[in-house]
Amino acid sequence: MSRVILIACAAGLGLAACGQTPPVRKAGLWQETITRDGNPKMLGNRGSVGVCIGSHTDERDPIFNHDVAVKQGLAHGCQSPTASRKLDGSYVFASTCPLPNGAGITELSGSANGNFRTAYHLRIESTVAYNPPYQAIKSHHVDDVDGRYVGPCPPELKIGDMRLGNGQIAPGGHIPDPHHGMTRGRSGSPPSPQSPITKTD
Repeated sequence: MSRVILIACAAGLGLAACGQTPPVRKAGLWQETITRDGNPKMLGNRGSVGVCIGSHTDERDPIFNHDVAVKQGLAHGCQSPTASRKLDGSYVFASTCPLPNGAGITELSGSANGNFRTAYHLRIESTVAYNPPYQAIKSHHVDDVDGRYVGPCPPELKIGDMRLGNGQIAPGGHIPDPHHGMTRGRSGSPPSPQSPITKTD
């Protein structure tokens, strides 16, 4: 790749424009430790889950789509985050998506680094800004995901399955969102998007 293209890619062109592809994790069982704002993100009572990754998992669903906020945005018609690879081999990505019914916008940005064969680190920042009459309400979160390759997937896990921290298996990685179907709180809180069943690969 020429120096000119490298500079263009570093400036933020998409991976396809730079002749690159998103990182692909090694097929097998990955243990993911997840924190939100520095605290364990509880999926099955613990902030650590096992995920069975296939040889084409990340080609179909890039690792940049990992976070629940990203997947909810995609479910509402947003495009996958635009990603680019930096000169040091790490990846950066970003996306801005409108909330349903003109409620506001969600801004996402993040980075991913590692060799993706034995380990990786993913950081996703999300900010939600509502439109009037709730324009004063904003939320900002930082999710960190540390992935570590464990070995082949055990017989009880199929590709895409997730083992939660309490040992429960989530087929296909589908975890029911406790806020599914919620529209407006009785206290007058801003409307929440109709959250789909979330999937974490």
